[in-house]
Amino acid sequence: GVVSPGYVGDGMLKIHNNDAVWSFASQSIALNGVKAHSIKVSAFVKIQDVGQGTRPWQQARLNIEFKDQDGKRLGGWPIVGSFVGTFDWKKLEKEFSVPRGTKRVDMFVGLMEVPGTIWADEIRIDAFDKKENHIPRTGSFITDTSNWFEFQAPKPNKGGTATDVSFLLDPPAGKHGFMKVKDGHFYFADGTRAKFWGANLYAPDIFVEHEKAEEIAERLARYGCNLVRIHHLDAFWANPNIFDPDKNDTQHFSKKSLDQLDYFIYALKKRGIYVFMDLLVDRQFKEEDKVADWQKVKRGAKISGFYNRRIIELQKQYAKKLLLHYNPYTKKRYVDEPAIASYKLINEAMLFYISTMFDVSPYYLKELDGLWNKWLIKTYGSRSKLVTAWTDKYNRCDLAEDENPALGNVRRGDTLLKFQRGGYEKIERMRDMDTMRFYAGLQESYYKEMAAYLKKLGTRVPLSGSNHWINVAADVKTNAVLDYVDRHRYWDHPKYGYGTNIVFEDLPMVKYPKEALPNNFAFYRVADMPYVISEWNSCFPNEYRHEAPLMMASYALLQDWDAVIQFSYNGKEWGSLMKDNFDTSTWPNVFGQWPAAALLFYRGDASEAKNVLEETLGPNQLYGPIFEDDPIAGEALLPLISKTQIRFADKKKPFDPDPLLEKFHDEKEKTIISDTGELVWDYGQGIFSIETDRTQALVGFIGDKKLTLKNLSVSSRTPFVALCLSSLSEQPINKAPRLLLTAASRIENRGQKYNAVKTQLKQLGYTPIMMEGVSANIVISTKLKPKKVSVFALDMNGNRIKEIAAQTFGQSIGFTIEPKDKAMFYEIILK
Repeated sequence: GVVSPGYVGDGMLKIHNNDAVWSFASQSIALNGVKAHSIKVSAFVKIQDVGQGTRPWQQARLNIEFKDQDGKRLGGWPIVGSFVGTFDWKKLEKEFSVPRGTKRVDMFVGLMEVPGTIWADEIRIDAFDKKENHIPRTGSFITDTSNWFEFQAPKPNKGGTATDVSFLLDPPAGKHGFMKVKDGHFYFADGTRAKFWGANLYAPDIFVEHEKAEEIAERLARYGCNLVRIHHLDAFWANPNIFDPDKNDTQHFSKKSLDQLDYFIYALKKRGIYVFMDLLVDRQFKEEDKVADWQKVKRGAKISGFYNRRIIELQKQYAKKLLLHYNPYTKKRYVDEPAIASYKLINEAMLFYISTMFDVSPYYLKELDGLWNKWLIKTYGSRSKLVTAWTDKYNRCDLAEDENPALGNVRRGDTLLKFQRGGYEKIERMRDMDTMRFYAGLQESYYKEMAAYLKKLGTRVPLSGSNHWINVAADVKTNAVLDYVDRHRYWDHPKYGYGTNIVFEDLPMVKYPKEALPNNFAFYRVADMPYVISEWNSCFPNEYRHEAPLMMASYALLQDWDAVIQFSYNGKEWGSLMKDNFDTSTWPNVFGQWPAAALLFYRGDASEAKNVLEETLGPNQLYGPIFEDDPIAGEALLPLISKTQIRFADKKKPFDPDPLLEKFHDEKEKTIISDTGELVWDYGQGIFSIETDRTQALVGFIGDKKLTLKNLSVSSRTPFVALCLSSLSEQPINKAPRLLLTAASRIENRGQKYNAVKTQLKQLGYTPIMMEGVSANIVISTKLKPKKVSVFALDMNGNRIKEIAAQTFGQSIGFTIEPKDKAMFYEIILK
């Protein structure tokens, strides 16, 4: 490859930390075309008051990473410079060999878990060939959108169109009684199974005028959403949030915000949309909350919220005020409202993540240490017994000579995640295992206490503890003491911040099944418990993100999950500028697939897996070294074949995955087939297909191929497409009189510009949004022998734009869709 040499970014960079946390800025440099043999990096740097961390690498640093075409790091973390202390501007220069297979270089400047300030300026990367000839700079990447069309906001209508699937909902929400857990799933009081395809909405987009709430609720219902997770009500950064802004505490609610929340829930309820509500997310305490060291409590009390009595007291107070609040629109208190299907205690929190968090207040770390030493005394009774327990068969003891729990000075274990362990460090296994047990006990105690309090208030719906994007088995087990387990995960989550000035990989999930969303979620489904995915997405600016909805819906059915909730929906208008990494309301090619995904999910068009693979985890797996995101039986592809789950017991009970892998995974052809035969993942070509009676779909690199399913044949000239044919009745496709074809392709802001390797945006662009449009020949087989076939191109609200010419031949109908249709929906009527 050839690097894009020259200055990295514009202007001087300054990074400052008051506490010891990760703070980084980064930039990706392209390597394309001619082979680069070496690069030279130079920069001017100065630092001030940078401390040395407990580990050698915890300093101020400039380093690079070489990445291959899959975004995988090659050759470690080459360091340009690493510093502590204070010095004025000085120039750094360093040369590096380029590893074989390098596609890009990532440049990092920042503070590695240490306080202080670093400035960097005139950062420059130059590339050279084997003869030391300088390789000239390459430019940015601009997508050729000359054949794309401008997205037009659709005309409003009264519903009932081909894209309106609100008939799948069952209004009003709560009509079947309170939700409960039975036989490992959600059911309503009258015995109706409860399954949810939902969206996250968060403050300030929850706190809107009544008319806007009605618009959002109606749009969600028409697109098949039957659940909204109400999130970030307490977020300090949201304006407004739920708190009274005139108070110097977080103990008083805003009357206006509460009224808007009440009405939003009412608008959702009457359309059949249920509510999941989070209780502690991003609350930031104020002076009059009387919280110790309140300025340094982590947002949402992610660590101290588990054990500090004052913070737990405030959590209970918040829950009581909210749950006992009377909603004048629904005529019920929240605690008496069956349309509110669940409450979550604390968002994205776990003590097992503490080794990555270097900005926890010393006050609360000291309190945690005190609880730890008390736990040791209660568990072992004396120092001598602790010495015995922490001494291995080689007579090595993890307890230092000056440590004594009676003196309160025994250090907690590091409990490092796998990616943090360097190999050269001593791992104190007995100390770490007991620390893991201590954290688990603390979390379980907190969950049980809070759940008991909510039930005392009168709560009658399932409760969950927390969730996380990092899966740690011990954390999952602590969450399993409540009613269900909930997880989070993203494809191509933005790196080093949020918004448009971030690094992303721009890789298609359909090419990388081992790292994909569906199977990684499946690793930690707990046997005999409902399973909820309360946050998932494939994020902007990844250009392939329209691949995800149909894949998530189909594998959720294979795994028989209970709720799949995409993050997020911000209620923006069709055609709004795309700039939020998660806001699907501005992505027509993603949110536009919701009707097809909802039809698939609610009707159960794809079958539950025939086989159930269960891995039993014992104490060594739970409390030994942390192997986060550990696949079932070490085989990442199993959940794409069969249903998988874990169970907790006294010892590990492994199973042999080889028979299923040999039968359903063809390593040579690079295909994975579900044991139902309905889902096929061809990761060699990058094509995923769904083949059921009422839903048939092709997702991925289908361009320039003729692909045939049971009743659908597609010859596409558009490279990357998510195309789905859905029956709009209970009849199978070959007997249905009305069908919906959804054809989603790439979208961009007009004028959107990338760096040369498409890992950062150089220009966000502007509206109108540009849509690629799909060019394909479509053939549908039918048994109806229709006298007339009508095909209509539709706008995003299902309004008919124009009629498309269609032909009938034998038991098949055929037509061509093209970008000039300016549509991604097509309605097919057979008479």
